[in-house]
Amino acid sequence: MMAQEHQLMLFDRKTLSVTGVKHVDSFDEDEVQLRTTLGVLLLKGEALNVNQLNLDDGKVSITGQINLIQYLEEEQLNRGKGIIQKLFK
Repeated sequence: MMAQEHQLMLFDRKTLSVTGVKHVDSFDEDEVQLRTTLGVLLLKGEALNVNQLNLDDGKVSITGQINLIQYLEEEQLNRGKGIIQKLFK
């Protein structure tokens, strides 16, 4: 199986189309976290909505006010989990 090409297409900070998406880790109206072929993609904004989701094709379309697009490393993902795990020991 070939690795799927990863692209971001942002239109007026209101619509984002993403290809190469493997999994949607989490989403709400303020934050969307996607696992892509090139790593974890974090989106932050206001009134975010996942309009189209087709993981078979690896395509996602998100609308709303997009304020931040950031790629995260695995260490950044696990950093917050460590604090919560320590609290519940």
